[in-house]
Amino acid sequence: HDREDFRTWVGEMVDGTCEYFQDRRKRYPFHCRQEGFALLQSLMGENERLLALNAAQIEAKAAEAGTDVEDVIAKGIECYVNKEELKMNNITWNNDEYSDPGLERMYLRLKSLQ
Repeated sequence: HDREDFRTWVGEMVDGTCEYFQDRRKRYPFHCRQEGFALLQSLMGENERLLALNAAQIEAKAAEAGTDVEDVIAKGIECYVNKEELKMNNITWNNDEYSDPGLERMYLRLKSLQ
């Protein structure tokens, strides 16, 4: 579920290996050693700060649109998953979509791991 703690995409070190995921549904595991784990932990810390800023943007957009936060997040997920611009214009997302805080949330959560 999207409200899941994004830190669950990065596992703990077990026998010198960390398992982590780069995909939304956590279907395809990747592995790294201690050095990669340290980098991923640093990334997670930075992302916590960025996601806090993003949450404020999502709240502001929801208030401006007269909707709730979950609707803004759902729109971002839909945009991330459907990639309508890719079907029509051979680009992943357009500038308006990139500036949407719901899509930015998905981007921070997943693309940063990729």
